[in-house]
Amino acid sequence: MIEPDTRASVAGEVGKWTAFIAGGLSIVIGVLAIFGFMDWSWFKEVDRKVALLVVFSGLILEILGILSWRHEKEFEALRQHLERDAVEQIGHARKNVDPRLGKLVGGEVETLFDGLHSLLTQNKFQLTNTEKFRGFYIKTLEAYPRREFRATSLPSSKYFWKPNDEVEKAIAQFIHDGGKMKRIFFLSDENQLQAPETQQILARQLELGVEVYVVETSEISNELLRFFVVDSQGDIAWETIPRADNTIRTVSVIAGHEHTREYVRDFQTLIDLPCVHRYRGSTA
Repeated sequence: MIEPDTRASVAGEVGKWTAFIAGGLSIVIGVLAIFGFMDWSWFKEVDRKVALLVVFSGLILEILGILSWRHEKEFEALRQHLERDAVEQIGHARKNVDPRLGKLVGGEVETLFDGLHSLLTQNKFQLTNTEKFRGFYIKTLEAYPRREFRATSLPSSKYFWKPNDEVEKAIAQFIHDGGKMKRIFFLSDENQLQAPETQQILARQLELGVEVYVVETSEISNELLRFFVVDSQGDIAWETIPRADNTIRTVSVIAGHEHTREYVRDFQTLIDLPCVHRYRGSTA
């Protein structure tokens, strides 16, 4: 499936070339009609004013095509220049931080600079307070109604899930309003699937209307062992990095298909693996 950003780019290129080609053909046909080089009856009888109009229309189309191409190139060059300049300014600011401040809040300052650099170069922003993620998760569902979200997760209350909290209510409302959600839960082994906490979390996901899948981590590559939620159209994604105790260490939000397509791709790769199983409820 062609993603939105790609479709827009393709449409723009097609539009420009259509203008060039149509303009060129109009000019050629008009000139041939004026000077009588065409032997078709229509051209023998056509009014010269009409032929001139065809030529004029062709010239307009050619000019529009040229202007579109030039402005697009100029805008892209300006955008890249501003981005490079901003990144350079961040680098200068990083070097000019007073060392007396660095002794006390150096880590916080570096986090700030790293966040700004990531925001400008990767369209990615990392939250400094992971507790805020729950609120942003809810905002994401509210901002993109009737979409399909695809996610990976751990079936642990330490990681994210709390029974009957505001996140579950937001998911239920999102699905009720026409949204869809698929979630793959990573399991350490078969025993974890039967653990009471896991069963409770998976059962609750089914009740909310989520399409649930499970897979043991030993059966997939480390490259696919990533924790994220992504809009299937690639507009927005969240990625989390957990600690060894399953609590969330960092959370980042990423926007735009250019930067989120890896999450869309990884989820599709996972869902197609034979070791990833659809979960429909406990059989015990």
